[in-house]
Amino acid sequence: MNKNLLLNLLIAAVVIAAIIVAIFALGNIGKKEPEIQLATPETKVSSVEGEKVGKLPKVLTLYQKGEGESDLAAFVSGELAKEARNVASFRAINVTEDPQAAVYYGVTEHPTIVILRPNGSVFLKYEGYLDKSKLKSFAVKAAQ
Repeated sequence: MNKNLLLNLLIAAVVIAAIIVAIFALGNIGKKEPEIQLATPETKVSSVEGEKVGKLPKVLTLYQKGEGESDLAAFVSGELAKEARNVASFRAINVTEDPQAAVYYGVTEHPTIVILRPNGSVFLKYEGYLDKSKLKSFAVKAAQ
């Protein structure tokens, strides 16, 4: 009799689970998924003293504060903004503070490096950390 009781309990549990799934499925009929609108990022890449805006590539480091590799990428971007201002315009953008930039550039990983040619077209989009020398090297290639 224990086997019959266990079998009946199992069947009841399956039926209840099926009813719960059906209720949730029926509740979502006709509901649309929210759409993500692409927008111009709120953060403008500003000129650094001495650079000719529009003549140099722009290197955007999109990062999330508090994540080790992201914080390091933002630090490297800040260092290059001081050291290599004749090579490119370097800017670190915290995606928590400027989520529009993350949506605009399709950021799915942190950090993401976006290098724009002087004409504004995307030269490189790289998800992950790039060390200072590689980042500077890609910026130089984007200027050519």
